[in-house]
Amino acid sequence: QYISRKCSGAALKVSSGTALQDSSQRCLWAARAAAGVLGHMLRHPGRDGRLADVGPAVDLSTPAQRQLQVQRVWSGFYNAYSGAAAEIIQAAWRLYWAHKAARAVRDGRLLRAARRDVLRDSAARVVQRHVRGWLGRRGAAERRLAVMRIQAHWKGYLAR
Repeated sequence: QYISRKCSGAALKVSSGTALQDSSQRCLWAARAAAGVLGHMLRHPGRDGRLADVGPAVDLSTPAQRQLQVQRVWSGFYNAYSGAAAEIIQAAWRLYWAHKAARAVRDGRLLRAARRDVLRDSAARVVQRHVRGWLGRRGAAERRLAVMRIQAHWKGYLAR
C-alpha cells in the first residue's frame, strides 16, 4: 500500500537515454526492496522461524478438498504476512531516507544550501532595491511633468 501511494504518479520514463527520473528511481528502488523482503519471507516463513500453523490434519482425497485446503493455507499465509510486509517495506523506506539525510548533513550539503539561500536572498534584495528606486524616480518625473503642464495651461489662461 505504501509503495503504491508513493509511486502512483511516477512514470518509468527514460530521459536522455539511460537515466530514470528521480521519482521513478525511488519507486523502482522501493519495488526492488519490497520484492527482496517478500522473497525473504517466502524463503523463511514465520518471524520466529516456525512454519505457519495450518490446523489439524484434513482428508485430501478429492480435488475439491485439496483445493479448499490450499486456499485455507494461502489465506492464512497471506493474512499473516501482508501486514508484516508493509511494515518491513516502510521501515526500509524510512531507513533509506534517514541515511540520505545523514549523508547530506555529513557532506555539508545542508550548510552550503543554507549559505546559497542567504546569498540568493541578498542578491534579490539588491535587485528589488534598484528596481523600486528606478520606479520611484520615474513616477516622480511623471508627476513633475504633469504639474508643469498644469502650470503652463493655467499661466496661459491667465495671460489671455
